[in-house]
Amino acid sequence: MKRQLLIKLICLIILGFPKTVSSQAESISEIRNYVSTNVLSPIFRQYAIRYERLINRNGFLRFGLSYQYPKNTDSYENISAFPFKISNKNTVITDVKVTSGYGRFLKANMGLYLAFDLFYSYSFYKDVYYYDCSGMTSESWVYLESEYNNDFGIEPQIGYKLWLLKKSRVKFIFDFYTGIGFLINLQEHITFGQGYGCYINRFEYFTRPRETKKTRLAPDVVLGVNFEIAF
Repeated sequence: MKRQLLIKLICLIILGFPKTVSSQAESISEIRNYVSTNVLSPIFRQYAIRYERLINRNGFLRFGLSYQYPKNTDSYENISAFPFKISNKNTVITDVKVTSGYGRFLKANMGLYLAFDLFYSYSFYKDVYYYDCSGMTSESWVYLESEYNNDFGIEPQIGYKLWLLKKSRVKFIFDFYTGIGFLINLQEHITFGQGYGCYINRFEYFTRPRETKKTRLAPDVVLGVNFEIAF
């Protein structure tokens, strides 16, 4: 008798489990839209938003926009930390970045996914004093300069969407992702004058600004955590 009851119980569990999984999958499969923001961006003075649209059970399109700007109290400088010089150039800059890409879940509309984004970024600083101070007056200079960068690139990524509150009508998700891509950087750099020492001694304005243009290929590391609302 006990053996028969045990067999019936096992059968009920086996038959019921697929229905439970199926009901959860159906609930998740109703999701078509994801709106997210990168929770790490404010650390780097960036504000980013991304929209994703599911186009079938596994594939989705996505579009992103980010913006970064310096504060009025910022100065652009290199800080000597022997044997290296540390620059704050990446934070004291205005930057606008637009991305567009495609992703694909390895399992329908949930969990692990692969994606790639194409992006364009425009960043610049204009008419700022750049303090290149090494600690010794004889090796320290101040430059008045501007710089403009146009970046084009691709960012392959792998990510994982961690679903929260699956039973609610609106879903909440943490999206963890990383990747390594590359970019082509077109840079224009203009120097209007220079001064000796970090206190702008004997500052000299050039009769003609010194202009340099560079094109380079560089790696691009992607790492982020997005908080998403899915509906």
